[in-house]
Amino acid sequence: MMLEFKSFQLLINEVSIFDPISMTVNNDIVSIMGPSGCGKSSLFMAVLGGLDEEFSHKGDIVLNGESIMHLGTAQRHIGMMMQDDLLFPHMNVMQNLLFACPENMKKIDKLDVIERYLAKADMYEFKDAKVQSLSGGQKSRISALRAVLCQPKIVLLDEPFSKLDQSLKQKFRPWLFDLLLEKNIPVLMVTHDLSDCHQSKFYDLVKGEFSAR
Repeated sequence: MMLEFKSFQLLINEVSIFDPISMTVNNDIVSIMGPSGCGKSSLFMAVLGGLDEEFSHKGDIVLNGESIMHLGTAQRHIGMMMQDDLLFPHMNVMQNLLFACPENMKKIDKLDVIERYLAKADMYEFKDAKVQSLSGGQKSRISALRAVLCQPKIVLLDEPFSKLDQSLKQKFRPWLFDLLLEKNIPVLMVTHDLSDCHQSKFYDLVKGEFSAR
């Protein structure tokens, strides 16, 4: 899987909000950083397919050789993990994860893959638990599993660690990165925290280049 930005810009009233982006994300986790208002969230929404009508763009975003700019969100096959867990409070853990699985999967196959992922996340014993009963770290793990169970072509992370305390972050970050890297798909993360960046590398949206701590 490969995600490419080809001289990509977002504009409002024909004024670009950041310099053209040209980069390739290959089965890796790339962090996008920059101060508030520099366009990180707008770039995130451009990949997701949820840009407001006030934006126009130049250049292209290409996934596996195909432009995605004309595709709706559902057609882009994107897994997402946001700041908030966005789990369905009226469903238990298993029901939340079943909801994420592709519709064309047989239920027995869905149950099998979910149980394997729950065991990997040390969450198997909570499969019938109500999500309201889970701790913050446990909810984050279920959110992460939901993001990969939909068999995405790309995963987007929007400040995925911002609601966790430092102790939980230190445990959850490497677990999440290992989970995502196993999928061999591009991962794009928006963050304000340098310590969140995989291998301490990030794309500086203001400078228009990769940097490292």
